[in-house]
Amino acid sequence: MTAIPDSAGRALRFGAAALLAATTLAGCYNVEALTQAKIAESARLRLEDVDLGVYRITLPGRDIANGGGVVQFHAFGQVANRDLEEVQKGIERDRAEVRNSMLVAVRGLTFSELQDPDLKTLRTCIADVMNESLEGQPVKSVGFYDLRFNML
Repeated sequence: MTAIPDSAGRALRFGAAALLAATTLAGCYNVEALTQAKIAESARLRLEDVDLGVYRITLPGRDIANGGGVVQFHAFGQVANRDLEEVQKGIERDRAEVRNSMLVAVRGLTFSELQDPDLKTLRTCIADVMNESLEGQPVKSVGFYDLRFNML
């Protein structure tokens, strides 16, 4: 039998260890990250639309060139299926307070924010108003059945 030189023996042992590690660790994954991703995905699949109301809000004229305007919308929010009934009851219970908060919040937006093609600021504003009045911030996103914006 021939003796393997010391450097070749080390290389052989290192190669065997690398092969063993590659075969045993090939199936490793972060269970917690995969679980969280699956939970988030399933929550998105179980969202329900809830009617947030119809609003007609007159916007103030902030300078001589800008005479004001009117924004009209019928909004819906997406909430988890398990929260749907509680959210509907909360909206009905706090209707007057929600309408007042919505009026103040939307009137505080600038015309450039209202003219954003994606309506991101308006959607965020509506979601924030609704979530302030409801427990646990159940409104995940906001959409519109109808939206009109007229400058005077």
